[in-house]
Amino acid sequence: MEKSVSALLEDQVREETNLHARIIELEKNLDNAKQRLGMGEDQMERFLKTTLRFAEDKGKEKVKFQSRVSKLKKKLEALRQVSGSAEEVDMEIKEKMQATEVAMAEMESLNQNLIAKERKSNDELQEVCKKLMDKEDDLEQMEAIIHSLIVKERASNDELQVVRAELINGLEKFGSSDFIGIKRMGDLELEPFYRAAKRKYYDPEAEEKAAELCSIWEDCLKDSSWHPFKIVMDKEGNYVNIINEDDEKLKGLKDEYGDELYEAVTTALTEKNEYNQSGGYVISELWNYEEGRKASLKEVVSYILKHWKKPKQKRN
Repeated sequence: MEKSVSALLEDQVREETNLHARIIELEKNLDNAKQRLGMGEDQMERFLKTTLRFAEDKGKEKVKFQSRVSKLKKKLEALRQVSGSAEEVDMEIKEKMQATEVAMAEMESLNQNLIAKERKSNDELQEVCKKLMDKEDDLEQMEAIIHSLIVKERASNDELQVVRAELINGLEKFGSSDFIGIKRMGDLELEPFYRAAKRKYYDPEAEEKAAELCSIWEDCLKDSSWHPFKIVMDKEGNYVNIINEDDEKLKGLKDEYGDELYEAVTTALTEKNEYNQSGGYVISELWNYEEGRKASLKEVVSYILKHWKKPKQKRN
């Protein structure tokens, strides 16, 4: 576009040059005409009018041409400025496009890396899922085994409870000994009360006081509102109930009658709290009196077999 404008300007310049040469030629002709005064006046007047009209027309055209040239120069300058700005814009666009291409390349590389990592993660996840499924299968098998063992354990426990009940019934009929016998859990024994009463009273008053004192504490044990226990954490981190030594009744009992009676009452309290908190009925337990604990089935069976053989040996 800039080349076409320049060609147009050159054409106008050539036209202006030709016009100027024509005017000079007309001026020379005018001088010649002045010299030739012999020409008729009418002819001279027509010639002058024609020449002046021609000159005026060309002068107007020159003014128009100059105005047009001025406008064309302004347009040319504007085009050059626009062209320069366009080049800067093009350069900026090219730079941005290059930066964009670099960013796109980086994005593509990143995307490829992410795809690779995602595939790797999917593979690892599938591997983990497979292991979990295997673990679930193993867990299901283990749960089935545990369930079977629980069922067997419950059945065994039921059988053991039946055996213990039969042994308790048998020993109640057969009779206890100082080694193996039946203990009614939570019941108070009269003997500790008798020994404590004898230290304060004379016979036969001591026996009466012992029975009276034992009856009082039996009523205390049956009182559901009296619960002289506190909750503490044991060495294994479990919460357990233990005797509250600051209980007023127990402190008074210990101060007045000593440790033996205090131990008898607190032992009965502990047994009642473990076996029969409601107090509605008394539970009998196989008991090892020699060691002061619950007797095992083996100990009871051994005791019964030992005493069952003695009569047989005598008969022989």
